[in-house]
Formats: sequence, structure tokens, C-alpha cells
Amino acid sequence: MNQKALEFLKSYKGSQGTFNAYRREIERLLHWSTLVAKKTLKDLKRQDMEDFIHFCQKPPKSWIGVNKFPRFINISFWLYSLSQINHKNKLFYLHDR
Repeated sequence: MNQKALEFLKSYKGSQGTFNAYRREIERLLHWSTLVAKKTLKDLKRQDMEDFIHFCQKPPKSWIGVNKFPRFINISFWLYSLSQINHKNKLFYLHDR
């Protein structure tokens, strides 16, 4: 995750629900800026933010999930436990729109 975005989330002291909403929107913005706009957060301009808002209003089907899945999967192997990104998890869900 982008260092500035991480610092913002670490500094947030409000409700868990608001924190989760901020994290979700930051994740969406980071994914969109990297995969769609092909820019860093530092390089985004006002038009990019407007494009991001339009993207969020009608994201591609590949970004939309029907069911929610955990963000990470814990994998245990002998004495070790690892967390792995769950690729079933999507950034948008039908009820979000």
C-alpha cells in the first residue's frame, strides 16, 4: 500500500466502520490508479479523480463480486502460518452500487 495512504489509515482513531470504509476506498483508488490510469497517486490530477469517480459508478464486471470473501487467506504449513491475498475478494459488490 502507498506509504501516505498507510500513514493516513494508521492515524485514524474513529469508528471501525469508518476506518473500513476509508481503507476500502483507498484500496479502490490505489488499484485504479495503478491498473487503469497507470499513474502513481502523486501523479493524479483533478481529471483523474473525476475519471475515478465515474469508474466507481460503473466498474467493469471483473471488479465486481456477488459474495464477500475474506481479504486474506491464512495458510498453515507445518510450523508456519502465512497470509495470502484472497483473489476471490473483489473491490466492488453488487450491493455497493
